[in-house]
Amino acid sequence: MRISNVVAVMVVMATLGVVPDLFAQQVSPGDETIKLNQYPVKPDKDLGASIARIGEGRMHQIDVTLIEIAPGKQLSPHRHLAEEIIYIVSGKGHTLMWNKEGGKQERYEWKAGDLMSPSMNAWHQHFNTSDTPVRYVSFTTAPVALNLYHDPAFLSSSDFIFEDRWQQGITQKPEYIPEGGFESSTVVRMRVGHLLPDIVGRELRQRRKGAWGITILPEGDLAGNRLLEMEVREKKGGEFTDAEAHMHRHPWEVAYIVLDGEGYSNLQREGEPKRVLNWKKGDMFIVEANEYHDNRPKDEATTRYLQVKASGYFHGVGNVGQTIELIDE
Repeated sequence: MRISNVVAVMVVMATLGVVPDLFAQQVSPGDETIKLNQYPVKPDKDLGASIARIGEGRMHQIDVTLIEIAPGKQLSPHRHLAEEIIYIVSGKGHTLMWNKEGGKQERYEWKAGDLMSPSMNAWHQHFNTSDTPVRYVSFTTAPVALNLYHDPAFLSSSDFIFEDRWQQGITQKPEYIPEGGFESSTVVRMRVGHLLPDIVGRELRQRRKGAWGITILPEGDLAGNRLLEMEVREKKGGEFTDAEAHMHRHPWEVAYIVLDGEGYSNLQREGEPKRVLNWKKGDMFIVEANEYHDNRPKDEATTRYLQVKASGYFHGVGNVGQTIELIDE
């Protein structure tokens, strides 16, 4: 399959969040909570989609882009030398993936609440098959790659095939595996291929008192990814007390999407006053690198949220972060 170099680069730039300002709605630094179903996006006729860049000026390790595909439309085929996790916010459709020119195409049907991850540098094309707009959030490691190569065109021009990652993507069904990896023994770990359906309603495993979840480690657990870590966490308000909460920080930034319930986060940058951020189902928020934070349910509510981070890079260089006690204001 051949597409023009101009369109290919623009698609990749949009997906990776390095689009010129005239193509994207940027989030102002004061917008702490993003309502994903309502946040304005700007159309780009060449891409066949509308986009908004989230975390502009605040995120430097992962890129977060909100993308909307009109009813019955599709994006152009594209690939990139960056890992990617996609969360479907609304609508339904399918994605075609293939690992080389002329290779067999794999088809993945998806709907709101599903999670997907194309293998590194595999071709993929998203289709909206519904009569309503599709919205999804794309998390990528593009900033890490761009810091190394300083040329967004390079990210879409390599023909290298990551065969091991591709094989895991097309063969691995979602399954819990024995605990292990660089996390603690309380990890509830899962291994997945390209698609993890229904993370909103999926049955979780208990991590500890008052907390359930899934952890997909950057040890090849999701489509062979080695940088991106994904967690789904659920907390039951009646079982989670202030005494069990703790403010902590780490060198990686984190993007959160609230899947269910409502709650709040205490946030504090070094040397600044503490902030309280309220959130509920459908919201997204960001914790910056080295920002103190903790997340709590409101009252008796049960909350479930997705978090995505490029922690694999830091673990790979021996920096595993730190945890501290709650800070007094």
